[in-house]
Amino acid sequence: VWTHGDLIEFSARGGARLHGRCDGVLNVRGIKFAPGEVYRVLDDLGGVRDAMLVEQRPAEGEPRILALLVLAEGATLDRTRIARMRREIATRLSPAHVPARFIAVPELPVTHSGKPSEAAARAVANGRRVENEAALRNPQSLEAIRIALAQQGDAGEPADAGDDLQAKLCAFWQSLLGVPGVSPHDNFFELGGNSLLAARVLGRAGEWTGRALPLGTLVQAPSIAQLVDVIEQGEAAQPASSLLVRMRQG
Repeated sequence: VWTHGDLIEFSARGGARLHGRCDGVLNVRGIKFAPGEVYRVLDDLGGVRDAMLVEQRPAEGEPRILALLVLAEGATLDRTRIARMRREIATRLSPAHVPARFIAVPELPVTHSGKPSEAAARAVANGRRVENEAALRNPQSLEAIRIALAQQGDAGEPADAGDDLQAKLCAFWQSLLGVPGVSPHDNFFELGGNSLLAARVLGRAGEWTGRALPLGTLVQAPSIAQLVDVIEQGEAAQPASSLLVRMRQG
């Protein structure tokens, strides 16, 4: 008998139905892919010695993919590197392949035989107890992952930003995109933003300002400085193309 990672259901009639891999396959909004596709892109970019993608299911919101990265000596996980990884993964694969967070860790959990333990990392990412921790060669890696995840936090309104809309948006983008040091002139989509994240940005901006902004606003005003100008002017940015004709307000 060959034991492998596929999930199989046996029917009462003696048949079998193969459901697919029960580990090692990620599902983002119905799009399934193997982590190896992303690993190949990261290998080509350089600066990453080892990587592991795990699914995190927060209490609120959609499941998201975390990229745990062991950086090469001398490499840092700065905003430039994160933005480049996001762009390359989205271009060479698809936006669905782009992890929600890139997190630097000193090492990844492996078994005594040297096999990466995605199950252990996934349990930590979801706040669950790690089963059979004794099977790991480096159980101390789990605590390092917990600390790194706690430092990332979740997207939310910064407590010390006061009424400064630009500062609040900078902090929100930084947390939402997982990119440190966001400036008012950064392009939302170049930092890895997509339409789903844009909806969250405009929704939060609407809560802060009382303004309902159409989703296309970020396409025409993709930086925080431009977005604040649009909000202060009281009108949504209009598309420059003559091919687009407004049918009705809103």
